[in-house]
Amino acid sequence: MNVCRIQLNKLRTYFFLSVFSVVCWGGITSTYAMPILMPTGLNPGDTYQLAFDTSKTRNAVSTDIVDYNNFVQGVANDAGIGFGSPIGDVLWKAIASTETVAAQDNAVVSTLVYNLGDELVATGFADMWDGSLLAPIDFNELGNSGGGLVWTGTASDGMQAIALGSALRPTIGIAGLTNSLWIDRGDLGMGSLQSFYALSEPISVAHAPVPVPTSILLFGSGLMGLVGWRWWKGQLV
Repeated sequence: MNVCRIQLNKLRTYFFLSVFSVVCWGGITSTYAMPILMPTGLNPGDTYQLAFDTSKTRNAVSTDIVDYNNFVQGVANDAGIGFGSPIGDVLWKAIASTETVAAQDNAVVSTLVYNLGDELVATGFADMWDGSLLAPIDFNELGNSGGGLVWTGTASDGMQAIALGSALRPTIGIAGLTNSLWIDRGDLGMGSLQSFYALSEPISVAHAPVPVPTSILLFGSGLMGLVGWRWWKGQLV
C-alpha cells in the first residue's frame, strides 16, 4: 500500500511538471521575439537585403566610416545574425555618412530591403532614397520593435547632411518613422550615445525555409504528460 502511494505521488508530480512545461513553452514561444532573416513570399534564387536598428549605442565622433561599419557588424555578430548566422555569413554596413563616404555608397541598396519583422522597407535603390520608406526600420538585431534616435549624418537622398565626425552636431534620424525624418530629423551633440541603422549585403534565397512551429514544441511537452499519465494508470491496475 505504501509503495503504491509513493508511486502515485511521484507520478502526480511528473504529470503536473509535464503540464507546467506545456504552459511555459506556450508563454515563452508567444512572447520571445526572433529576427526574421528570410522574408516570406520569396522563391529560391530571389535576392534581398535586411535592415535593422541596433539596440546597442555609440557616439558619432569618428570621421572613419569603417568604425561605424565595424560597430554594426559586431552588433550583428553578437546577436547571431552576422558571421555564422543560420543563413550563412552576413556582412553588414552602417547606413551612415562621413565627409568622405555617403550612406548610399557605403550601404549600397541593390535589391528588395526588408526589416527584421518581415516588412518590405524598399523595393530598391531609388525607392530607398526617394524621401520615404514603405515600412520603418524599427526592429533591432534581436527582433524586437522599438524606435528612438539614430545616428545617420545623412539626408533623405542618401547623401551627406551634417556628416558624422565632421561637426559638433551631426544629423540624426528617428527609427519607427517612414517619412524623411527616418534619416534626417535634425542634429545632436556628437558625444551622445545613439543607435545606428545597419544594412546587409544582398542575400540569395537558396531554398525554402523549414520553420519549427510552436505547435511542435507544445506537442512534445504534451506527449510527455500523456505518456506519464498512461504509465501511471497502468501501475495502478
